[in-house]
Amino acid sequence: MAFPGGKGKTYQHIINLMPPHQIYIEPFLGGASVVKNKKPALKTIVADMDQKSIFNLGAEIPNLQTQKTDALDLLKTHVLCKKTLVYCDPPYVQTTRKKQKIYRYEYSNKQHENLLTYLTKQSCMVIMSGYDNQLYNDILTGWNKSQFQAQTQAGTRTETVWYNYPAPQKLHDSRYLGNNFRDRQNIKRRQERLRNKIENMHATERNILIEWLISNYVA
Repeated sequence: MAFPGGKGKTYQHIINLMPPHQIYIEPFLGGASVVKNKKPALKTIVADMDQKSIFNLGAEIPNLQTQKTDALDLLKTHVLCKKTLVYCDPPYVQTTRKKQKIYRYEYSNKQHENLLTYLTKQSCMVIMSGYDNQLYNDILTGWNKSQFQAQTQAGTRTETVWYNYPAPQKLHDSRYLGNNFRDRQNIKRRQERLRNKIENMHATERNILIEWLISNYVA
């Protein structure tokens, strides 16, 4: 079942921004494309006001909790620590859309403002999806932004992602590394060639390389 604003074709971009985390919270489940395709966290919590989203999750995710509740109410019931990643994909701000009525449960500007303000006061990692807009830019001052093109029912649009941490040097799930399918395939081939080359090294040479990597790149 298709959901408005679903990330079925763009979930890779979101997952490529996720640092390692132990708890994953997604308060606007929608079509669940992100949570179904990412590597599970030790604990996963998802919610949506639309019960159909929960019923259609259809994924075997370990230590999964599901709730039919408002996003802000959900977040306030959990301790949002530094090892928690919250990904929010709320109904986009109405003034940024070509169609005003596309969601079963809408989200007012005041709700956006309350959610963003609350999240800016938390110590957890946060990713927000939307179309670029002044409301988000004003409240999320100092947050990083990433943009990419996405095909929607209304044509090609520029998706914007805001996140409150430095661009990750290490990913929770690196399987989708790359900007598109061709880029991902090229990266996989380079990684395979490199692994094969290392495996075929003489043990002494390989150990020298490992010691160099540890001393220069492992914190």
